[in-house]
Amino acid sequence: GILGFGLVAIGMEASLAGLAPLALIRAGVEEERASELLSIYFVVFLLARVALIFVAHRVQPFVLYTLAVGSAALFALGAVVLSPPIFFVAMGASAGVFFPGFYVTASTKMGEDIRVPPTIVASGLVGAIGAPLILAPLVAGLGERGFFWLIAGVLSALVFALFLTGSPLALVVSPFTMLPLLLIGMSSTLLVGGLAAVSGVLVIGLIGGSLSWAA
Repeated sequence: GILGFGLVAIGMEASLAGLAPLALIRAGVEEERASELLSIYFVVFLLARVALIFVAHRVQPFVLYTLAVGSAALFALGAVVLSPPIFFVAMGASAGVFFPGFYVTASTKMGEDIRVPPTIVASGLVGAIGAPLILAPLVAGLGERGFFWLIAGVLSALVFALFLTGSPLALVVSPFTMLPLLLIGMSSTLLVGGLAAVSGVLVIGLIGGSLSWAA
């Protein structure tokens, strides 16, 4: 379970670094500006890693990981609704925490066996290699800001699974929670998009409440 969480998060981290510049260009950002934004993204990414030196011992690794994924999902939505350049850069702060939060959580749960560290790293590499290959062809059919819709959908599903880790159905149900966001992304009008968003929130809330109660 925890390796799956890491695989998805590191996959999104690699996708942001590899696919976001093209997504920014498709959203109307000039090529030179997109390159500059990618550089700023990595600066923010690095600053987030450095900040962990001062805060990591104060926050539980799993909580830190969940907050990072949740904030990245919100920033991705911000990139769709408000400003792709600003919120893409903001996602650097969240992505910078993905791997440290995942690694510490996984190593704590999996024990001190010598095989644990390479297994954790390997799961992240699978996500980093596979996710961009899977997402790249999907983005083409989701409009100018489809990449950010897709990132928001996947990360929202991951957050949902993280909140439901006590339920055996969490990993089965959570992928479907990204569907409302994908419907919003393909909506042609603001009204339809708004209705889809409200419906998605209600459905996710009902499913989450039911599974939490059942667990």
